[in-house]
Amino acid sequence: MEAKVKKGGYPTLAPIGYKNDPYKHTVEIDTERSPYIQKAFTLMATGNYSIDMLGDLLFKEGLRSKRGNEFAKSSIHRTLHNPFYYGLIEMHGFTSEGKNEPLITKELFDKVQQVMHGKNRVQPHTQKRNFAFSNLASCQHCGCKVLGEIKKGEYIYYHCSRSKGYHEACVPSTTESQCQIYLLNLFAM
Repeated sequence: MEAKVKKGGYPTLAPIGYKNDPYKHTVEIDTERSPYIQKAFTLMATGNYSIDMLGDLLFKEGLRSKRGNEFAKSSIHRTLHNPFYYGLIEMHGFTSEGKNEPLITKELFDKVQQVMHGKNRVQPHTQKRNFAFSNLASCQHCGCKVLGEIKKGEYIYYHCSRSKGYHEACVPSTTESQCQIYLLNLFAM
């Protein structure tokens, strides 16, 4: 293994974006997957993406594992830290220039490393959901605030925040439509 690394060869299975050529015993660019890897590095370098966001985006665009699943966060993290993508092989304490064609530049790789280590990182903006009835009411049993939350990605429920601990008397939850009907009836009086 050491000898192959010193000669610029890759002694194990090729990383995502490359494929092994069993006849030449070399690593070649995988034309189907390499654009996804280049995009991953480019997007991460902006500082506007987390590894989760990047994984979701690449999966939606068609990148799949060998089993057809989304890549694990650890695989994406390992990919973004692998210098093989700019032409350097580091394995088991040995380092050498690879014979493979690089997918990215060393400058892009270095920028991604800075972003991932917290330098020049812009925190991704996530939209905080404002619920119509959150903090407007309090639980009739314990006095804690009533908060909204989304279930199954679309249904809005309100429930006691239970900030004073769990109470048997608290109502489990109420849908947003039930809250609207209650308020309409309250104001109709």
